[in-house]
Amino acid sequence: MRDETETRIRDLEEQLSTTADDAQLANIDLQNMLQKQQQTLQMFSQMSKMSKMMSDTAMAVLATSASSEHAGALH
Repeated sequence: MRDETETRIRDLEEQLSTTADDAQLANIDLQNMLQKQQQTLQMFSQMSKMSKMMSDTAMAVLATSASSEHAGALH
């Protein structure tokens, strides 16, 4: 009976160790996915800023062009 109990305890300890290892690997996978998600969000943020800058530049060019045409029409 004692040998069976000790064997059972060893088996449970081994299962616990394996479960802890699996949990640690899953945690590493989760951290990697979160890091990739953050990088993707940063990339989209940079692209959004670039798009806004291009839009602002285009609007400024159009405003300058319209202003120049209007000034030329007055002379």
